[in-house]
Amino acid sequence: MKTTDSESSSGRGSSVLRELLWLAPTIAVTAFVVVLVMTSGDAETLAAVIGIVLAVLGIAISFILFRLQSSTHVRSSAGRPAGIRSHVLSYTTSAVLVALSTMWPFSGDDPDLYFDRDQLRVAINGELPGWSLETGGEKEGFDIALAKHIQKAYGIKEIKWVKVSQAQREHMWDGTQNTEEVDLVISAFSITPERLAMFDMAGPYYLDKSMALANGDKPQVKRGEILRGCAVEGTTGKHRLADVQARIGKDLGAIMFVDVPEKLSTCYKEFFDDSDTKYIASDWSIIRVFNQNATIVEADADRVPLVTVSMPDAQDSARQAYGVALRQNHPNVCRDLSDKIADFLKHRWDDEFMSTLGTRGC
Repeated sequence: MKTTDSESSSGRGSSVLRELLWLAPTIAVTAFVVVLVMTSGDAETLAAVIGIVLAVLGIAISFILFRLQSSTHVRSSAGRPAGIRSHVLSYTTSAVLVALSTMWPFSGDDPDLYFDRDQLRVAINGELPGWSLETGGEKEGFDIALAKHIQKAYGIKEIKWVKVSQAQREHMWDGTQNTEEVDLVISAFSITPERLAMFDMAGPYYLDKSMALANGDKPQVKRGEILRGCAVEGTTGKHRLADVQARIGKDLGAIMFVDVPEKLSTCYKEFFDDSDTKYIASDWSIIRVFNQNATIVEADADRVPLVTVSMPDAQDSARQAYGVALRQNHPNVCRDLSDKIADFLKHRWDDEFMSTLGTRGC
């Protein structure tokens, strides 16, 4: 029997519809895979995997309905395919899955869900005087004071302190570091666009200046001298030593090797001891309180000792705004945490600064 053009067109349209039956479930699976790749943390990964399972189930259902439609070829009295219901069910299921994949990253975006009321897990440096240091069995410092303020503001019973290096701070939730799970990172941690792409940051709670500095108590660099500089991995000022390295090489023919230890305290100890480490990249408030009696001068200026530094403009890359890091995709928690930090700035900042940093020459 010869088919008419209209019947052929109808058949092609029906085939297209059957092929499109797979499109929406495929989008759902893709969305969940994206979530799985971009989400960090065990809980998030588990939920994303569950989402993928749901999406696969959606495809399986669509496949079954498609097979049923293909085998019946029955039309209703109104002339519509009996399989229209299968299309509606397939697209509805897939739409729900896509919506879930979109909403998932924000499903736990509430302080009551983010924080455990029994314990607040906070990552700190733990080796920086004035910021976070254990003295006589007790933690003290400006970062410690802020963490305790946040604990009290959320009514959390206790804090579990987790020591991390400067380099580890950036990888607390990406699964690359073998560190304990934490809720927050409070560690003189500068807010940068690169870091905001990896996790959320609330605040800021402190403004500082990143600089290339020289130890004024050590002899000036001599022509042809071989010396060392120090910059810690995971800090924003590491690149500043490259300019010093180029300048003393051009002007004095000196060669400077730059050490990049994991721990900030290691860098400071090298800078202040009797070694040939004469330059360091550091934020002013951190190095000043580490050794308040040492003579510190700017690397590219005269040998006048620095007592205070002027704060650069907001657009200047030397300006450092410290924030509190938390897991990515928690905008509501981040805003609420910023409100708690604002309360700290208003009511506690002056007293805590004077008792921790101000008494150390900052």
